[in-house]
Amino acid sequence: MKIQHTFSAIVALGLLSGFASGQTAALVSDINTIGSGFSSHPDGEILGNTDNEEYSFVELGGVWYFSADTLTFGEELFRTDGTPGGTFLVKDLNPGSGDSFISRMTVANGMLWFSATNGVSGNELWVSDGTPGGTTLVKDIRPGVGAASINDITGSNMVLDIRPGSSSSSAGRLTLDPTGTALLFRANDGTNGTELWSSDGTAGGTAMVVDINPGANSFSPDYFVHHNGEIFISGNDGTNGTELWKTDGTALGTTLVADIRVGSSSSSPNFATYASIGTELFFRGNDGVNGSELWKTDGTTLGTVMVADIDPNSSSNPTDIISHGGLVYFVADDNLTFGRELWSTDGTPVGTTNVFDFASGTADGFAFSNNNLTSWNGDIYLAAGPSTDRELWKTDGTGPGTSLVKDIAPGAAEGSKPDWLTPVSPTQMLFVGTTVALGGELYITDGTTAGTDLFTEIDSSYTSADANPDEMHPVGGSYFLFVANDGVIGEELYRWNNATGSTLIKDVFPGSSSSGINGFYSCFVGGKHVTYFEANNGVNGTELWVTDGTTDGTNLVADINPGGANSDPGGFFYHPILQALFFAANDGATGSELWSTDGTAIGTTQVMDIRPGIPGGFPNQMTDFGPFLFFRANDGVSGAELWSSLGAFGATSLVVDLNPGGLGSAPAFFTKYNNQMMFVADNGETGKEMFVTDGSAAGTTQVVDLRPGSSGSFPNDFTEFNGQLFFSANDGIVGDELWKTDLTTAGTVLVKDIQPGAPSGSPEDLIVSGNTLYFTGNDPATTGRELWTSDGATAGTNLVVDLSPGIAGATPEFLTPVSNGVYFKATTPGIGSELFFSDGTAPGTVLVQDLYPGSISGKPTDLILCAGDLFFSVDDPFLGTELYSINDVGAYSVDLGLNGVGTGFSPRLRSTAPVLGSPILISGDNTPSGTVGFLISSGHVGTPNTFFTLPGSVNWLNPLTATIRTTITTPSWQLVLPLPAAPILAGVQLNLQSWYLATGGSAFGTSNGVHLVLGN
Repeated sequence: MKIQHTFSAIVALGLLSGFASGQTAALVSDINTIGSGFSSHPDGEILGNTDNEEYSFVELGGVWYFSADTLTFGEELFRTDGTPGGTFLVKDLNPGSGDSFISRMTVANGMLWFSATNGVSGNELWVSDGTPGGTTLVKDIRPGVGAASINDITGSNMVLDIRPGSSSSSAGRLTLDPTGTALLFRANDGTNGTELWSSDGTAGGTAMVVDINPGANSFSPDYFVHHNGEIFISGNDGTNGTELWKTDGTALGTTLVADIRVGSSSSSPNFATYASIGTELFFRGNDGVNGSELWKTDGTTLGTVMVADIDPNSSSNPTDIISHGGLVYFVADDNLTFGRELWSTDGTPVGTTNVFDFASGTADGFAFSNNNLTSWNGDIYLAAGPSTDRELWKTDGTGPGTSLVKDIAPGAAEGSKPDWLTPVSPTQMLFVGTTVALGGELYITDGTTAGTDLFTEIDSSYTSADANPDEMHPVGGSYFLFVANDGVIGEELYRWNNATGSTLIKDVFPGSSSSGINGFYSCFVGGKHVTYFEANNGVNGTELWVTDGTTDGTNLVADINPGGANSDPGGFFYHPILQALFFAANDGATGSELWSTDGTAIGTTQVMDIRPGIPGGFPNQMTDFGPFLFFRANDGVSGAELWSSLGAFGATSLVVDLNPGGLGSAPAFFTKYNNQMMFVADNGETGKEMFVTDGSAAGTTQVVDLRPGSSGSFPNDFTEFNGQLFFSANDGIVGDELWKTDLTTAGTVLVKDIQPGAPSGSPEDLIVSGNTLYFTGNDPATTGRELWTSDGATAGTNLVVDLSPGIAGATPEFLTPVSNGVYFKATTPGIGSELFFSDGTAPGTVLVQDLYPGSISGKPTDLILCAGDLFFSVDDPFLGTELYSINDVGAYSVDLGLNGVGTGFSPRLRSTAPVLGSPILISGDNTPSGTVGFLISSGHVGTPNTFFTLPGSVNWLNPLTATIRTTITTPSWQLVLPLPAAPILAGVQLNLQSWYLATGGSAFGTSNGVHLVLGN
């Protein structure tokens, strides 16, 4: 039985006066119960031609072939003739729900050739005429379950053993030479490295064309692009770096076109996408001066030039390059006026212009790649829009001629993300679109809104779609907020508490559209304990919202960027002494700048325009340090540096320019420790290293240059444990390993070299439970990424257990501390990705529950604790992605936050998990000088108030059950108290808080609150 606030039992056992399981995950609520999913992946997936190079349909004889993953058959070969009735499974190669892993689909000699597995042989060569009987294994090139590693398909007989023995020549990039009489490719004979080869199909006619990088060094020719009777490639001759070359298939005809990046450094010409106009070939290159930009070549050195420096300060990184109507179109980011948007060029700098701003301002209207630019019927069709709403658009190359074809997934968090755009006739184009209700399915368009619709549903096996519970955020230990999609009103705001379960709070964006809620942050502002977030109601754009967990208490705070434009508020931080919520927002005139709010529209004001004009100072990484707000910002002169502010009524200024000259030191990982503020920054000389500051330029110093030289050790993932800060860093000798520091040079030491030698153990996700530090570490030669623990010493830092034997590793994620251990997600053979618990020992590391039995994974994610239970989302192929919980998961301690006003620094309270029958360690620091303090316990209070407290402080205690535990007279203190081993107390919830009274005072300053759940 779960006991909620059973104070009579507590008093009877003397808990307040002296402080002297089998688990089952249950579905909390199937929020989205409509529609059907697609494939064994609940979000649905049409896979196309999955060779990691070309994702599209493959046409043969008027029929288009693709691979799709369904619940019944797994991933298999499908075909369509452009009609719903003519769309069906060709053959279940790997019978049942197993995947055949189809890839490398190629048309040759009137047949479809591809790589696949039937579950008995590994990935081998198959051929199909489009019928079940005509779809057969050509040859088991590597007998048994091993794969033949097929790269470029041309046939099934070995012409020549280029590299005798068991090693592979890794022949690949096969293409015909310009005459069409021989095959060009790259291969490694074990002596000359990877070079250019040719073959006429006989052993005698197969030879290396030329050894460009002599010896065992590799030229490694790549891309092989036909243009103007020649083949352009990238390659490295060992002198000029990887540069632009061309070949006609002969030694004399293989020459360096241009050393774009002069010297031994590489320009790395990229032809992943390219376009031709007349005699000129357009591609991406980097000359080492202007960054990665659009280049063109006519095959001569002088004719190889940069088209335009779109981003004068960095790289525009052009992708999705295509030709259309005599111009070249591509996606690039000028990092100034626009984000990642559509551009066109006639091959001259002045003729290179932005076509359309799909996401206003500096937001990205396109992903980095795979935006599916397709020239068809006089227009370019593409997947575009803000990252929250990518849909199918078309353009004739002008702004007025650019329009949305159809909003297939209105209000969805990411839009329908159109993919694999494939014209199948002069009037029809197939593509894949993703919706919450159906997952990824086939759609068809004639270029009009009315003519764009679902083509056919490949997999209708699902009984429910995904609610996709996300952004789960505990509030006061009593309830948590989250966003979910019921399939009717879009993704909106929900809450869970023990009394009512999951309930909708508000449909912020009325109708079927989603409100894009993001960035929950709870604090005590304006006399209320509330949660701030960003959301879009469909009228005001993405703006600042607040909720107290009720419908009436969920409202827009201020329309910072008036009208339908977005202010995109984020980076929320409440300063207890300044008594204001600070955040970054864009009012449309000054860019992203520092703002504060008291919870009212009139009290929501800009603190300072740090960088006048667009794009703004981009304040972030906010934290408090005494009366100051510390943060990172860029004034346009010094670069991203350390700033401080006293809020709306005080000075906001640059603290120190650590990296002079405008480059910026990019301070991050602000961490308060022993009345100091630590952060990581790059001063331009030592790379990213640890610094401390007292808020002045003179008082900002480097802790230690852990990796001498300019590379930097990149310390990160700081966690306080046993009185020191533990972190991950790379000293350039042992690799990225586990370290600890007391913020002195001598006190910064290596804890353990997890992966001895130069390879890195790469510790991640450092978290404390009980007297143990948990983290994940990677031993790539032995175990892969697994769960590790440390007691702070070298000998006490060890692998817990190899859950997934072999170098793949179980990859533990979402480590969540309870009692003396952690819950986490891990992937193991035969079980898949499921929920585990570990007490830090191998025998105590166990599977909690196989949420979806068998090798199909439940994939528990976003683990949080609330009211004594563990909550997470589960990916079930029948119910979709929904919210689950486990009751009475054990003892835990949660920081409720809201450190109150103190003298100099905000007082801090911490507690270990209250395990029944074990002592509990309670500690505090930053005790205000000139005060007398009291540690007080009481029954749980989920909503704080200002009862008897100073301005800026809040009360987390219930006065009816409050008991003073000890008196506090020192700046830092500890208290060890026993807990009785009484099973009836399992699940009882308490609060702890320290109160401080100045001499002659009548109101109290407070520490943060701590929420305790008693358990085993």
